[in-house]
Amino acid sequence: MRTWRKRFLLCSFCCLVFASCSESRVGGDDAPQKAGEGSPSTSPPATPTIAEENFRKEWKSKYSQLKYEIIAARSKWEEKRIRSYSFVAAKYRGGHTSPWNRLPVLIKVKEDEPISVELVEKSEHLIEARTDGFEEIDTINKLFAYMLSELEKGWIVSAEYDEIVGYPERVSIVEFIGLHGTRDIEITKFSDDQ
Repeated sequence: MRTWRKRFLLCSFCCLVFASCSESRVGGDDAPQKAGEGSPSTSPPATPTIAEENFRKEWKSKYSQLKYEIIAARSKWEEKRIRSYSFVAAKYRGGHTSPWNRLPVLIKVKEDEPISVELVEKSEHLIEARTDGFEEIDTINKLFAYMLSELEKGWIVSAEYDEIVGYPERVSIVEFIGLHGTRDIEITKFSDDQ
């Protein structure tokens, strides 16, 4: 009888410990909405700082102009009907350790489809010396689409465009004020391969 009682008490204790350690989880599509309902661990939304508010105002004031510039340059590019070309692309962001950074690569495009991405130079920095990370900008059309999507996210997207063909030569995406808040894309050595 004592052994049975010990087992019962041990089993009950384990169940109580397990029940108190586990917490109910909210799952499914409505998890984000339900997560905040009555949850003591959910903190109230943070109040934007003055810098964030100023950045937001600057974005709103520049939005229409920047969007117009991107669309006008894309129209100029589309008028040229260049479908096979190559260019060198590089991505930079403040600091050597940013996963955004990529050394220049030669991207070859045929009939508006990327066919190869090759390193232009070698580097001891493994983060930068890679051919991945260009999937969203491996054609000029994708680059224009990427610029518009980043603008719609609320970032300030400005560029310098080639005067004749219209492709972006240098793109600057400002996410927020600060040293590492800007991402740059540089396009050089463009060649019409038609």
